[in-house]
Amino acid sequence: MPTTLLISLIIVIAFGGEALFGFGGGVVAVSLLSLFLDVHEAVVLVAIFQFLLGFIVLRNFREVAWSLLPPL
Repeated sequence: MPTTLLISLIIVIAFGGEALFGFGGGVVAVSLLSLFLDVHEAVVLVAIFQFLLGFIVLRNFREVAWSLLPPL
């Protein structure tokens, strides 16, 4: 399996888990990517994906039920 495909698969699974559970995508991705990349490169790659994920959250900002937040 080519390394690029494996790296893409790790990122998709890690951030899919974050979408499902709400946390841990970066931790899982960096730890698994460090097996195939240098740690510095893995951290930068995951930081880019976390940054792009922030844009998705900002796009859905108005659809959040803010009235449910205080009890949490």
